[in-house]
Amino acid sequence: MNTIRAVLGLSFLPTALAFTPGFPYGSEKVRGVNFGGWLVPEPWITPSLFDNTGNSAIVDEWTFGQLQSHSTALAALTTHWNTWTTESNFTAIAAAGLNHVRLPIGYWAFEVGPAGEPYIQGQLPYLTKAITWATNHNLKLIIDLHGAPDSQNGFDNSGHRISTPGWASNNTNVQCTDAIIKTTANMVKDNTANVPRIAPLNELSSRGVILPSLKTLILYGRLSDELSWKFMDFFALPALQKLDITEHLFQEAPSIG
Repeated sequence: MNTIRAVLGLSFLPTALAFTPGFPYGSEKVRGVNFGGWLVPEPWITPSLFDNTGNSAIVDEWTFGQLQSHSTALAALTTHWNTWTTESNFTAIAAAGLNHVRLPIGYWAFEVGPAGEPYIQGQLPYLTKAITWATNHNLKLIIDLHGAPDSQNGFDNSGHRISTPGWASNNTNVQCTDAIIKTTANMVKDNTANVPRIAPLNELSSRGVILPSLKTLILYGRLSDELSWKFMDFFALPALQKLDITEHLFQEAPSIG
């Protein structure tokens, strides 16, 4: 086992007094797949999308929009969005007996900052389609915020591969992320039966950022309350019953040949 990543998922509280997620977590096994590479392309998942640019400097979504014309980048991404995942995938997933789909999406789908970030927008209609398709096939959709402003980990999966991630060092970045979580929650608050969870931030890293020792970043709250980002002791989480804490276990396949 090479890497273990931990993320936090926010389950919705329809009322202040009851915790009723749209899936019987704890009594029924979660069986699902991840739609990585669809709304957040990554070179190792969607190599042809990057190779077809003919520019080896295009290594993430930031450079995909920065180092080619907007029209060229948008045309390539639109074709990708329309073909990489369709409702037939949801049909097959349900037919296979699975019950969950995790859908990564970047903050730039919701908002591109005033600094002139080169991201190409257009993902939100496909998020809406995914919600509809999950509902049509009685699948549970986990919406995963995969990339945050200034990158939360410096990896290409955050949308911007940089040596020093800057998300946690700028309060404006955190406020933007908080607003996007609220927007996402409001999008699905009437369909928690099929969108029971939001993963508020993927693979947060302290690389290049000084974080409090033995602390973790969590999102907590109710839809009726102010959702707030807080640093606090991992084993002293307030209102712990409001959170689903999940682990992603990644294991590299052995090389062949």
